Amino acid sequence: MHTITQPSRLSTAQLHKIVAQASTLQERLDEKTYVPLTDETAGTDQLVSLRLDAWCQSAAKGDIAHFERCLAWDGLDLSTARKAVMPVTLRRDSAPPPWSKTFLAALDLIPSISETLSSADAGDAAYRFLDPRSPLPFEELMLPFVLVAQRKLSIAAGNSSQRLAREAHATFERSLLGQLIDTAAQALQLTFARWQLAKQSSFSRLLAKVQPSQSQSLYRQFVQELFGENMASFFLEYSALARMLVTIVDTWVDSQQEFIQRLDADWQDIAAQLWELADQPNELLGQVIEVIPMLSDPHRGRRSVIALKIAPDFRVVYKPKPMGSEQTYNQLISWLNRKGCPQDLKALRVVSRDTYGWIEFAEWVPCNNIDQVESYYRRIGILLCLVYALEGVDCHYENIIASGEHPILIDTETLMHHRVKDLLLEDSQTAQRLAFSQVNHSVLRTALLPVWELQDDKDSNYDYSGLGSHVQQKKHLKELQWTSINNDQMSLRLQDFTVEVPRDNVPTLNGEPVELSDWIETVIQGFEQMYRFLIANREALTARESLLWKMANQPIRHVVRATNI
Repeated sequence: MHTITQPSRLSTAQLHKIVAQASTLQERLDEKTYVPLTDETAGTDQLVSLRLDAWCQSAAKGDIAHFERCLAWDGLDLSTARKAVMPVTLRRDSAPPPWSKTFLAALDLIPSISETLSSADAGDAAYRFLDPRSPLPFEELMLPFVLVAQRKLSIAAGNSSQRLAREAHATFERSLLGQLIDTAAQALQLTFARWQLAKQSSFSRLLAKVQPSQSQSLYRQFVQELFGENMASFFLEYSALARMLVTIVDTWVDSQQEFIQRLDADWQDIAAQLWELADQPNELLGQVIEVIPMLSDPHRGRRSVIALKIAPDFRVVYKPKPMGSEQTYNQLISWLNRKGCPQDLKALRVVSRDTYGWIEFAEWVPCNNIDQVESYYRRIGILLCLVYALEGVDCHYENIIASGEHPILIDTETLMHHRVKDLLLEDSQTAQRLAFSQVNHSVLRTALLPVWELQDDKDSNYDYSGLGSHVQQKKHLKELQWTSINNDQMSLRLQDFTVEVPRDNVPTLNGEPVELSDWIETVIQGFEQMYRFLIANREALTARESLLWKMANQPIRHVVRATNI
Protein backbone atom coordinates (compact mmCIF):
# COMPACT_ATOMS: atom_id res chain seq x y z
CA MET A 1 0.00 0.00 0.00
CA HIS A 2 2.70 2.50 1.02
CA THR A 3 6.48 2.57 0.75
CA ILE A 4 8.98 5.18 1.87
CA THR A 5 12.41 5.94 0.50
CA GLN A 6 13.58 8.58 2.99
CA PRO A 7 14.43 8.01 6.65
CA SER A 8 11.89 9.50 9.02
CA ARG A 9 14.38 10.16 11.84
CA LEU A 10 14.82 13.85 12.65
CA SER A 11 18.20 15.50 12.85
CA THR A 12 19.30 16.83 16.24
CA ALA A 13 18.85 20.39 15.03
CA GLN A 14 15.32 19.68 13.81
CA LEU A 15 14.38 17.98 17.08
CA HIS A 16 15.73 20.90 19.13
CA LYS A 17 13.74 23.37 17.02
CA ILE A 18 10.53 21.37 17.46
CA VAL A 19 11.12 21.16 21.22
CA ALA A 20 11.77 24.90 21.48
CA GLN A 21 8.73 25.83 19.41
CA ALA A 22 6.53 23.52 21.51
CA SER A 23 7.79 24.88 24.85
CA THR A 24 5.33 26.50 27.25
CA LEU A 25 5.48 30.11 28.41
CA GLN A 26 6.84 29.11 31.81
CA GLU A 27 9.44 26.83 30.24
CA ARG A 28 10.69 29.66 28.02
CA LEU A 29 11.48 31.69 31.12
CA ASP A 30 13.84 28.97 32.39
CA GLU A 31 17.24 30.36 31.37
CA LYS A 32 18.94 27.10 32.32
CA THR A 33 17.10 25.32 29.51
CA TYR A 34 16.15 27.90 26.87
CA VAL A 35 17.78 31.05 25.55
CA PRO A 36 16.37 33.69 23.17
CA LEU A 37 17.32 33.28 19.54
CA THR A 38 20.08 35.71 18.67
CA ASP A 39 20.21 35.14 14.92
CA GLU A 40 16.63 36.13 14.12
CA THR A 41 15.84 38.88 11.61
CA ALA A 42 14.56 42.34 12.44
CA GLY A 43 11.03 40.94 12.36
CA THR A 44 11.45 39.43 15.84
CA ASP A 45 10.27 42.56 17.66
CA GLN A 46 7.19 42.74 15.47
CA LEU A 47 6.45 39.02 16.05
CA VAL A 48 6.80 39.45 19.82
CA SER A 49 4.46 42.47 19.77
CA LEU A 50 1.88 40.55 17.77
CA ARG A 51 2.02 37.61 20.20
CA LEU A 52 1.75 39.89 23.22
CA ASP A 53 -1.21 41.75 21.70
CA ALA A 54 -2.96 38.46 20.96
CA TRP A 55 -2.35 37.31 24.54
CA CYS A 56 -3.72 40.57 25.91
CA GLN A 57 -6.79 40.31 23.70
CA SER A 58 -7.45 36.71 24.76
CA ALA A 59 -6.89 37.23 28.49
CA ALA A 60 -8.21 40.78 28.99
CA LYS A 61 -10.12 41.72 25.84
CA GLY A 62 -7.39 44.20 24.95
CA ASP A 63 -7.47 46.06 28.28
CA ILE A 64 -3.76 46.50 29.09
CA ALA A 65 -4.37 47.43 32.73
CA HIS A 66 -6.51 44.33 33.24
CA PHE A 67 -3.88 42.29 31.41
CA GLU A 68 -1.16 43.48 33.78
CA ARG A 69 -3.31 42.43 36.75
CA CYS A 70 -3.79 38.98 35.18
CA LEU A 71 -0.03 38.67 34.70
CA ALA A 72 0.58 39.69 38.31
CA TRP A 73 -1.61 36.80 39.53
CA ASP A 74 0.93 34.46 37.90
CA GLY A 75 3.93 36.42 39.20
CA LEU A 76 4.64 38.02 35.83
CA ASP A 77 4.82 41.53 34.40
CA LEU A 78 4.94 42.93 30.88
CA SER A 79 8.71 42.52 30.69
CA THR A 80 8.69 38.82 31.61
CA ALA A 81 5.61 38.26 29.43
CA ARG A 82 7.46 39.73 26.48
CA LYS A 83 10.39 37.43 27.21
CA ALA A 84 8.03 34.45 27.43
CA VAL A 85 6.71 34.94 23.88
CA MET A 86 10.10 35.51 22.26
CA PRO A 87 11.46 32.82 19.92
CA VAL A 88 13.83 30.59 21.90
CA THR A 89 16.22 27.76 21.31
CA LEU A 90 17.35 24.88 23.50
CA ARG A 91 20.68 25.52 25.19
CA ARG A 92 23.49 23.41 23.79
CA ASP A 93 24.20 21.88 27.18
CA SER A 94 20.53 21.05 27.87
CA ALA A 95 19.01 17.65 27.16
CA PRO A 96 15.69 17.53 25.28
CA PRO A 97 12.66 17.12 27.58
CA PRO A 98 11.30 13.62 28.34
CA TRP A 99 8.35 13.99 25.97
CA SER A 100 10.74 14.13 23.00
CA LYS A 101 11.86 10.54 23.72
CA THR A 102 8.32 9.28 23.17
CA PHE A 103 8.11 11.40 20.04
CA LEU A 104 11.31 9.93 18.59
CA ALA A 105 10.23 6.41 19.59
CA ALA A 106 7.05 6.90 17.56
CA LEU A 107 8.98 8.15 14.52
CA ASP A 108 11.35 5.19 14.75
CA LEU A 109 8.41 2.86 14.12
CA ILE A 110 7.55 4.44 10.75
CA PRO A 111 9.75 2.22 8.55
CA SER A 112 8.30 -1.02 9.94
CA ILE A 113 4.75 0.40 9.73
CA SER A 114 5.30 1.42 6.11
CA GLU A 115 6.61 -2.05 5.27
CA THR A 116 3.53 -3.64 6.84
CA LEU A 117 1.16 -1.29 5.04
CA SER A 118 2.88 -1.90 1.71
CA SER A 119 1.44 -5.42 1.72
CA ALA A 120 -2.09 -5.36 0.32
CA ASP A 121 -4.61 -5.06 3.19
CA ALA A 122 -2.00 -6.32 5.65
CA GLY A 123 -2.44 -3.32 7.91
CA ASP A 124 -5.95 -4.19 8.95
CA ALA A 125 -4.87 -7.66 10.01
CA ALA A 126 -1.62 -6.51 11.66
CA TYR A 127 -3.19 -3.77 13.75
CA ARG A 128 -6.09 -5.02 15.86
CA PHE A 129 -7.50 -1.53 16.42
CA LEU A 130 -8.09 -0.80 12.71
CA ASP A 131 -11.49 -1.53 11.20
CA PRO A 132 -11.63 -1.63 7.37
CA ARG A 133 -15.42 -1.25 7.54
CA SER A 134 -15.09 2.03 9.42
CA PRO A 135 -11.81 3.78 8.60
CA LEU A 136 -10.78 6.88 10.52
CA PRO A 137 -9.32 9.92 8.73
CA PHE A 138 -5.53 9.75 8.30
CA GLU A 139 -5.44 6.70 10.57
CA GLU A 140 -2.19 5.42 9.02
CA LEU A 141 -0.37 8.59 10.07
CA MET A 142 -1.32 8.12 13.72
CA LEU A 143 -0.23 4.45 13.82
CA PRO A 144 3.27 5.27 15.18
CA PHE A 145 1.78 6.99 18.22
CA VAL A 146 -0.72 4.22 18.97
CA LEU A 147 1.94 1.53 18.61
CA VAL A 148 4.41 3.29 20.89
CA ALA A 149 1.59 3.66 23.45
CA GLN A 150 0.78 -0.04 23.05
CA ARG A 151 4.39 -1.02 23.72
CA LYS A 152 4.83 1.32 26.68
CA LEU A 153 1.63 0.02 28.26
CA SER A 154 2.63 -3.60 27.77
CA ILE A 155 5.85 -2.98 29.71
CA ALA A 156 4.22 -0.83 32.41
CA ALA A 157 1.21 -3.04 33.11
CA GLY A 158 3.08 -6.35 32.93
CA ASN A 159 1.09 -9.51 33.57
CA SER A 160 -1.89 -7.51 34.84
CA SER A 161 -2.79 -6.75 31.22
CA GLN A 162 -3.81 -10.41 30.80
CA ARG A 163 -7.05 -9.58 32.65
CA LEU A 164 -8.20 -8.04 29.37
CA ALA A 165 -8.96 -10.04 26.24
CA ARG A 166 -7.48 -8.98 22.91
CA GLU A 167 -10.78 -7.37 21.85
CA ALA A 168 -10.86 -5.20 24.95
CA HIS A 169 -7.30 -3.98 24.37
CA ALA A 170 -8.23 -3.22 20.75
CA THR A 171 -11.20 -1.09 21.83
CA PHE A 172 -9.01 0.99 24.15
CA GLU A 173 -6.39 1.43 21.42
CA ARG A 174 -8.99 2.48 18.87
CA SER A 175 -10.29 5.03 21.35
CA LEU A 176 -6.74 6.42 21.63
CA LEU A 177 -6.47 6.47 17.84
CA GLY A 178 -9.65 8.53 17.65
CA GLN A 179 -8.36 11.02 20.24
CA LEU A 180 -5.11 11.47 18.31
CA ILE A 181 -6.95 11.97 15.03
CA ASP A 182 -9.31 14.52 16.57
CA THR A 183 -6.28 16.48 17.75
CA ALA A 184 -4.32 16.33 14.47
CA ALA A 185 -7.23 16.39 12.01
CA GLN A 186 -7.28 20.03 10.96
CA ALA A 187 -3.50 20.30 10.60
CA LEU A 188 -3.39 17.12 8.51
CA GLN A 189 -6.31 18.16 6.34
CA LEU A 190 -4.80 21.58 5.65
CA THR A 191 -1.47 19.97 4.77
CA PHE A 192 -3.22 17.46 2.49
CA ALA A 193 -5.18 20.23 0.73
CA ARG A 194 -2.04 22.30 0.11
CA TRP A 195 -0.20 19.21 -1.11
CA GLN A 196 -3.04 18.47 -3.55
CA LEU A 197 -2.85 22.01 -4.94
CA ALA A 198 0.78 21.39 -5.83
CA LYS A 199 0.12 17.95 -7.32
CA GLN A 200 -3.08 18.56 -9.30
CA SER A 201 -3.79 20.89 -12.15
CA SER A 202 -6.78 23.26 -12.00
CA PHE A 203 -8.57 21.10 -14.56
CA SER A 204 -8.02 17.93 -12.46
CA ARG A 205 -9.44 19.62 -9.36
CA LEU A 206 -12.47 20.86 -11.30
CA LEU A 207 -13.03 17.41 -12.81
CA ALA A 208 -12.88 15.83 -9.34
CA LYS A 209 -15.73 18.08 -8.18
CA VAL A 210 -18.07 17.12 -11.01
CA GLN A 211 -17.03 13.46 -11.23
CA PRO A 212 -16.71 12.03 -7.71
CA SER A 213 -14.23 9.19 -7.44
CA GLN A 214 -13.18 6.65 -4.84
CA SER A 215 -9.56 6.72 -6.01
CA GLN A 216 -6.92 6.58 -3.26
CA SER A 217 -3.82 7.12 -5.39
CA LEU A 218 -3.19 10.72 -4.30
CA TYR A 219 -4.03 9.99 -0.67
CA ARG A 220 -1.62 7.05 -0.57
CA GLN A 221 1.12 9.13 -2.16
CA PHE A 222 0.51 11.85 0.44
CA VAL A 223 0.83 9.35 3.30
CA GLN A 224 3.97 7.91 1.69
CA GLU A 225 5.64 11.31 1.45
CA LEU A 226 4.55 12.46 4.90
CA PHE A 227 5.91 9.24 6.37
CA GLY A 228 9.13 10.01 4.55
CA GLU A 229 10.81 13.25 3.58
CA ASN A 230 7.91 15.54 4.60
CA MET A 231 7.59 14.36 8.20
CA ALA A 232 10.22 16.77 9.51
CA SER A 233 8.72 19.80 7.77
CA PHE A 234 5.22 18.89 9.03
CA PHE A 235 6.23 18.80 12.69
CA LEU A 236 8.50 21.84 12.29
CA GLU A 237 5.39 23.71 11.20
CA TYR A 238 3.13 22.10 13.83
CA SER A 239 5.56 21.66 16.73
CA ALA A 240 2.91 22.13 19.42
CA LEU A 241 0.93 19.32 17.78
CA ALA A 242 3.89 16.95 18.23
CA ARG A 243 3.86 17.66 21.96
CA MET A 244 0.07 17.39 22.19
CA LEU A 245 0.10 13.96 20.53
CA VAL A 246 2.82 12.73 22.89
CA THR A 247 0.95 14.16 25.89
CA ILE A 248 -2.17 12.22 24.85
CA VAL A 249 -0.08 9.06 24.45
CA ASP A 250 1.67 9.41 27.80
CA THR A 251 -1.48 10.26 29.77
CA TRP A 252 -3.30 7.37 28.06
CA VAL A 253 -0.53 4.96 29.08
CA ASP A 254 -0.56 6.25 32.66
CA SER A 255 -4.34 6.05 33.01
CA GLN A 256 -4.54 2.63 31.33
CA GLN A 257 -1.74 1.21 33.47
CA GLU A 258 -3.50 2.52 36.56
CA PHE A 259 -6.86 1.06 35.48
CA ILE A 260 -5.43 -2.36 34.59
CA GLN A 261 -3.40 -2.71 37.78
CA ARG A 262 -6.34 -1.58 39.91
CA LEU A 263 -8.52 -4.13 38.16
CA ASP A 264 -6.00 -6.87 38.87
CA ALA A 265 -5.55 -5.84 42.51
CA ASP A 266 -9.32 -5.64 43.15
CA TRP A 267 -10.31 -8.72 41.14
CA GLN A 268 -11.18 -10.86 44.16
CA ASP A 269 -13.19 -8.11 45.85
CA ILE A 270 -15.08 -7.40 42.62
CA ALA A 271 -15.91 -11.10 42.34
CA ALA A 272 -16.91 -11.45 46.00
CA GLN A 273 -18.81 -8.20 46.51
CA LEU A 274 -20.35 -7.58 43.09
CA TRP A 275 -20.42 -10.88 41.21
CA GLU A 276 -21.24 -13.45 43.88
CA LEU A 277 -23.73 -11.21 45.67
CA ALA A 278 -25.60 -10.71 42.41
CA ASP A 279 -27.03 -14.26 42.60
CA GLN A 280 -24.79 -15.32 39.74
CA PRO A 281 -23.98 -18.95 38.98
CA ASN A 282 -21.15 -20.38 41.02
CA GLU A 283 -18.47 -20.05 38.36
CA LEU A 284 -15.24 -18.11 38.08
CA LEU A 285 -14.98 -14.82 36.27
CA GLY A 286 -13.10 -14.89 32.99
CA GLN A 287 -11.33 -12.09 31.12
CA VAL A 288 -12.71 -8.65 30.36
CA ILE A 289 -14.17 -9.27 26.92
CA GLU A 290 -15.81 -5.91 26.20
CA VAL A 291 -15.22 -2.33 27.30
CA ILE A 292 -16.87 1.02 26.66
CA PRO A 293 -14.27 3.74 27.35
CA MET A 294 -14.72 7.51 27.69
CA LEU A 295 -18.18 7.34 29.27
CA SER A 296 -17.49 10.67 30.96
CA ASP A 297 -15.54 13.81 30.22
CA PRO A 298 -11.82 13.17 30.78
CA HIS A 299 -10.38 14.58 34.01
CA ARG A 300 -7.17 14.26 36.04
CA GLY A 301 -4.86 13.24 33.21
CA ARG A 302 -7.60 12.20 30.76
CA ARG A 303 -9.07 9.61 33.13
CA SER A 304 -12.70 8.74 32.48
CA VAL A 305 -15.45 6.27 33.38
CA ILE A 306 -15.24 2.80 31.79
CA ALA A 307 -17.91 0.10 31.51
CA LEU A 308 -16.64 -3.50 31.47
CA LYS A 309 -18.15 -6.82 30.50
CA ILE A 310 -16.39 -9.77 32.14
CA ALA A 311 -16.91 -13.31 30.90
CA PRO A 312 -19.23 -15.08 31.09
CA ASP A 313 -21.70 -12.18 31.35
CA PHE A 314 -21.00 -9.77 34.19
CA ARG A 315 -20.97 -5.99 33.86
CA VAL A 316 -19.33 -3.48 36.16
CA VAL A 317 -18.40 0.20 35.93
CA TYR A 318 -15.03 1.69 36.85
CA LYS A 319 -14.95 5.30 38.07
CA PRO A 320 -11.54 6.96 38.57
CA LYS A 321 -12.71 9.29 41.31
CA PRO A 322 -13.55 8.98 45.04
CA MET A 323 -16.64 6.80 45.40
CA GLY A 324 -17.57 7.72 48.94
CA SER A 325 -20.62 9.66 47.81
CA GLU A 326 -21.94 6.80 45.67
CA GLN A 327 -21.27 4.21 48.35
CA THR A 328 -22.94 6.27 51.07
CA TYR A 329 -25.92 7.10 48.88
CA ASN A 330 -26.56 3.45 48.10
CA GLN A 331 -26.11 2.56 51.77
CA LEU A 332 -28.73 5.21 52.54
CA ILE A 333 -31.08 3.61 49.98
CA SER A 334 -30.66 0.23 51.72
CA TRP A 335 -31.26 1.84 55.13
CA LEU A 336 -34.42 3.57 53.89
CA ASN A 337 -35.68 0.26 52.48
CA ARG A 338 -35.13 -1.46 55.83
CA LYS A 339 -36.96 1.36 57.61
CA GLY A 340 -40.04 0.85 55.44
CA CYS A 341 -39.60 3.19 52.48
CA PRO A 342 -43.04 3.61 50.77
CA GLN A 343 -41.69 1.50 47.91
CA ASP A 344 -38.23 -0.03 47.90
CA LEU A 345 -35.60 1.62 45.74
CA LYS A 346 -32.79 -0.30 44.05
CA ALA A 347 -29.39 0.10 45.71
CA LEU A 348 -26.28 -0.59 43.64
CA ARG A 349 -23.35 -2.51 45.09
CA VAL A 350 -20.09 -0.56 45.32
CA VAL A 351 -16.43 -1.45 45.88
CA SER A 352 -14.92 1.82 47.06
CA ARG A 353 -11.25 2.77 47.32
CA ASP A 354 -9.72 6.10 48.34
CA THR A 355 -9.47 7.60 44.84
CA TYR A 356 -11.55 5.29 42.66
CA GLY A 357 -14.07 2.48 42.77
CA TRP A 358 -16.22 -0.11 41.03
CA ILE A 359 -20.00 -0.07 40.91
CA GLU A 360 -22.66 -2.47 39.72
CA PHE A 361 -23.80 -1.81 36.15
CA ALA A 362 -27.34 -0.39 35.94
CA GLU A 363 -28.96 -1.91 32.88
CA TRP A 364 -31.93 -0.50 31.00
CA VAL A 365 -34.80 -3.02 31.11
CA PRO A 366 -38.36 -2.58 29.76
CA CYS A 367 -41.42 -2.93 31.96
CA ASN A 368 -43.26 -6.26 31.62
CA ASN A 369 -46.75 -5.09 32.56
CA ILE A 370 -48.81 -2.08 33.59
CA ASP A 371 -48.24 -2.79 37.28
CA GLN A 372 -44.51 -2.34 36.78
CA VAL A 373 -45.13 0.96 34.96
CA GLU A 374 -47.17 2.19 37.92
CA SER A 375 -44.46 1.06 40.34
CA TYR A 376 -41.84 2.83 38.23
CA TYR A 377 -43.60 6.18 38.33
CA ARG A 378 -44.41 5.87 42.02
CA ARG A 379 -40.70 5.29 42.61
CA ILE A 380 -39.96 8.33 40.42
CA GLY A 381 -41.95 10.43 42.89
CA ILE A 382 -40.07 8.81 45.79
CA LEU A 383 -36.70 9.39 44.10
CA LEU A 384 -37.62 13.00 43.24
CA CYS A 385 -38.42 13.69 46.89
CA LEU A 386 -35.21 12.07 48.08
CA VAL A 387 -32.98 13.95 45.62
CA TYR A 388 -34.78 17.19 46.52
CA ALA A 389 -34.20 16.54 50.23
CA LEU A 390 -30.54 15.75 49.56
CA GLU A 391 -30.09 19.06 47.67
CA GLY A 392 -29.30 17.21 44.44
CA VAL A 393 -28.79 18.94 41.10
CA ASP A 394 -27.82 18.01 37.53
CA CYS A 395 -29.90 14.80 37.50
CA HIS A 396 -30.35 14.96 33.73
CA TYR A 397 -31.30 12.19 31.30
CA GLU A 398 -27.80 10.67 31.22
CA ASN A 399 -27.84 10.13 34.99
CA ILE A 400 -31.10 8.16 35.22
CA ILE A 401 -31.57 4.57 34.04
CA ALA A 402 -35.04 3.01 33.67
CA SER A 403 -34.38 -0.56 34.82
CA GLY A 404 -37.77 -2.23 34.68
CA GLU A 405 -39.86 -0.89 37.55
CA HIS A 406 -36.82 0.82 39.10
CA PRO A 407 -35.50 4.30 38.23
CA ILE A 408 -31.80 4.31 39.17
CA LEU A 409 -29.66 7.38 39.81
CA ILE A 410 -26.22 6.41 38.49
CA ASP A 411 -24.22 9.53 39.33
CA THR A 412 -24.38 11.02 42.82
CA GLU A 413 -21.50 13.51 42.65
CA THR A 414 -23.90 16.48 42.71
CA LEU A 415 -25.92 15.46 45.78
CA MET A 416 -25.55 17.65 48.89
CA HIS A 417 -24.87 20.49 46.46
CA HIS A 418 -23.85 23.79 48.03
CA ARG A 419 -25.86 26.92 47.39
CA VAL A 420 -24.11 30.08 46.27
CA LYS A 421 -25.23 33.17 48.17
CA ASP A 422 -27.26 35.44 45.87
CA LEU A 423 -25.85 38.89 46.58
CA LEU A 424 -27.90 40.45 43.80
CA LEU A 425 -31.11 39.23 45.45
CA GLU A 426 -30.08 40.85 48.71
CA ASP A 427 -29.31 44.17 47.02
CA SER A 428 -32.30 44.31 44.72
CA GLN A 429 -35.31 42.06 45.22
CA THR A 430 -36.96 42.45 41.83
CA ALA A 431 -39.87 40.22 40.86
CA GLN A 432 -37.71 38.38 38.33
CA ARG A 433 -34.94 37.66 40.84
CA LEU A 434 -37.43 36.53 43.47
CA ALA A 435 -39.01 34.20 40.90
CA PHE A 436 -35.63 32.71 39.99
CA SER A 437 -34.85 32.26 43.68
CA GLN A 438 -38.10 30.37 44.26
CA VAL A 439 -37.42 28.10 41.27
CA ASN A 440 -33.91 27.48 42.60
CA HIS A 441 -35.40 26.34 45.93
CA SER A 442 -37.98 24.03 44.35
CA VAL A 443 -37.87 20.50 42.93
CA LEU A 444 -37.04 22.02 39.54
CA ARG A 445 -33.50 22.49 40.81
CA THR A 446 -32.92 18.74 40.66
CA ALA A 447 -33.19 18.72 36.82
CA LEU A 448 -35.34 15.58 37.12
CA LEU A 449 -38.56 17.26 36.02
CA PRO A 450 -39.08 18.13 32.35
CA VAL A 451 -37.53 21.40 31.24
CA TRP A 452 -36.92 22.66 27.73
CA GLU A 453 -34.01 24.68 26.43
CA LEU A 454 -33.64 26.43 23.10
CA GLN A 455 -31.10 24.72 20.85
CA ASP A 456 -28.37 26.49 18.88
CA ASP A 457 -30.55 26.64 15.77
CA LYS A 458 -33.00 28.82 17.76
CA ASP A 459 -35.90 26.93 16.15
CA SER A 460 -36.19 23.80 18.30
CA ASN A 461 -36.31 22.91 21.99
CA TYR A 462 -34.55 20.12 23.83
CA ASP A 463 -35.61 18.41 27.06
CA TYR A 464 -32.50 17.38 28.96
CA SER A 465 -34.21 16.42 32.23
CA GLY A 466 -33.91 13.11 34.07
CA LEU A 467 -37.49 12.22 33.25
CA GLY A 468 -36.88 13.40 29.70
CA SER A 469 -39.31 13.48 26.83
CA HIS A 470 -40.83 10.11 25.89
CA VAL A 471 -40.61 11.23 22.25
CA GLN A 472 -37.35 10.29 20.51
CA GLN A 473 -35.44 13.55 20.73
CA LYS A 474 -32.89 14.80 18.27
CA LYS A 475 -30.04 17.23 18.78
CA HIS A 476 -29.38 19.60 15.91
CA LEU A 477 -25.68 20.38 15.75
CA LYS A 478 -23.19 22.10 13.50
CA GLU A 479 -19.75 20.49 13.52
CA LEU A 480 -16.83 19.70 11.26
CA GLN A 481 -17.64 16.52 9.36
CA TRP A 482 -15.44 14.30 7.19
CA THR A 483 -16.44 13.32 3.68
CA SER A 484 -14.82 10.69 1.39
CA ILE A 485 -12.58 9.43 4.19
CA ASN A 486 -9.08 8.40 3.12
CA ASN A 487 -9.53 8.86 -0.59
CA ASP A 488 -8.37 11.58 -2.97
CA GLN A 489 -11.42 13.80 -2.38
CA MET A 490 -11.38 13.68 1.42
CA SER A 491 -12.40 16.98 3.01
CA LEU A 492 -13.41 18.44 6.37
CA ARG A 493 -16.43 20.71 6.23
CA LEU A 494 -18.68 22.49 8.69
CA GLN A 495 -22.06 20.82 8.30
CA ASP A 496 -25.42 20.59 10.01
CA PHE A 497 -26.27 17.15 11.33
CA THR A 498 -28.71 15.51 13.68
CA VAL A 499 -28.12 12.90 16.37
CA GLU A 500 -30.72 10.87 18.20
CA VAL A 501 -30.48 11.04 21.98
CA PRO A 502 -30.43 7.69 23.85
CA ARG A 503 -33.57 7.08 25.91
CA ASP A 504 -32.27 4.84 28.66
CA ASN A 505 -34.09 7.10 31.12
CA VAL A 506 -37.50 6.38 29.58
CA PRO A 507 -39.53 3.28 30.62
CA THR A 508 -41.23 1.25 27.91
CA LEU A 509 -44.07 -1.23 27.75
CA ASN A 510 -44.61 -3.54 24.77
CA GLY A 511 -41.85 -1.72 22.92
CA GLU A 512 -43.43 1.73 23.30
CA PRO A 513 -42.27 4.56 25.59
CA VAL A 514 -44.61 5.33 28.48
CA GLU A 515 -45.63 8.97 28.78
CA LEU A 516 -44.95 10.73 32.06
CA SER A 517 -48.04 12.89 31.52
CA ASP A 518 -50.24 9.80 31.99
CA TRP A 519 -48.78 9.11 35.44
CA ILE A 520 -48.47 12.54 37.04
CA GLU A 521 -50.82 11.66 39.92
CA THR A 522 -48.82 8.53 40.67
CA VAL A 523 -45.60 10.59 40.76
CA ILE A 524 -47.23 13.09 43.14
CA GLN A 525 -48.44 10.27 45.39
CA GLY A 526 -44.95 8.80 45.56
CA PHE A 527 -43.48 12.22 46.37
CA GLU A 528 -46.00 12.85 49.17
CA GLN A 529 -45.51 9.39 50.66
CA MET A 530 -41.74 9.80 50.69
CA TYR A 531 -41.98 13.32 52.12
CA ARG A 532 -44.04 12.09 55.06
CA PHE A 533 -41.75 9.08 55.49
CA LEU A 534 -38.66 11.30 55.69
CA ILE A 535 -40.36 13.57 58.24
CA ALA A 536 -41.32 10.56 60.34
CA ASN A 537 -37.68 9.41 60.33
CA ARG A 538 -36.16 12.86 60.66
CA GLU A 539 -34.54 12.20 64.03
CA ALA A 540 -32.77 9.05 62.87
CA LEU A 541 -31.76 10.63 59.56
CA THR A 542 -30.19 13.66 61.19
CA ALA A 543 -28.52 11.87 64.11
CA ARG A 544 -24.83 12.68 64.47
CA GLU A 545 -23.64 9.25 63.30
CA SER A 546 -26.23 8.87 60.52
CA LEU A 547 -25.51 8.21 56.87
CA LEU A 548 -26.52 11.79 56.07
CA TRP A 549 -23.67 13.08 58.19
CA LYS A 550 -21.34 10.63 56.49
CA MET A 551 -22.56 11.77 53.06
CA ALA A 552 -22.07 15.42 54.01
CA ASN A 553 -18.35 14.76 54.44
CA GLN A 554 -17.85 13.23 50.99
CA PRO A 555 -16.30 15.26 48.13
CA ILE A 556 -18.80 16.43 45.53
CA ARG A 557 -18.74 18.30 42.23
CA HIS A 558 -20.01 21.85 42.45
CA VAL A 559 -21.79 22.88 39.25
CA VAL A 560 -21.14 26.60 38.85
CA ARG A 561 -22.69 26.82 35.39
CA ALA A 562 -23.74 24.66 32.46
CA THR A 563 -20.80 22.57 31.22
CA ASN A 564 -21.73 22.65 27.53
CA ILE A 565 -19.32 24.89 25.62
